[in-house]
Parts: sequence; C-alpha cells; structure tokens
Amino acid sequence: MEFEGYEWDDAKAERNAETHFVTFTEAAEAIEDAILSESINEGRRSKGGELRYTAYGVTFNGRPLVVIFTVRGRNLRIISARRR
Repeated sequence: MEFEGYEWDDAKAERNAETHFVTFTEAAEAIEDAILSESINEGRRSKGGELRYTAYGVTFNGRPLVVIFTVRGRNLRIISARRR
C-alpha cells in the first residue's frame, strides 16, 4: 500500500482520544506496523461508498490497536482507533 501521509478530522480525533484513550498519532504508528506485517483487511463500504480498511498493528510503545481508515487521494484518512 503506497501513500504519502495521514489525515483525519481534528474533532473526531479528540473524541476518539477521550472515548477510547487512543490518539490518531498512535493510530498512524499502528498502521505502519500493520503494513509491515501485512495485517490489513479490506472492509465494508461506508454509506457514502468509501471503502474502509481495518489495520491490526502495534504502536512504537507496544500498544496493540485496531484502526479503521480509508484512502483519500494519496493519503490514509484515519476514522477510528481502539485498543485491541
């Protein structure tokens, strides 16, 4: 999976951190790990038709996460992240 960077909605990232205690910066780390370990599954389409992916990865601090994301142009857009 080739991409240039990450993006996310700042308000959604704040809610995710408050609800699940996971930052989207940590989520990006887990996606990097999932790419290396080939632990990404293609998921369902959103109501708007976007294809969603699920990544199972570990942060630099060893925290296992499940991250939902989509591809927007050349970026990966993080939707949500939770502890695994």
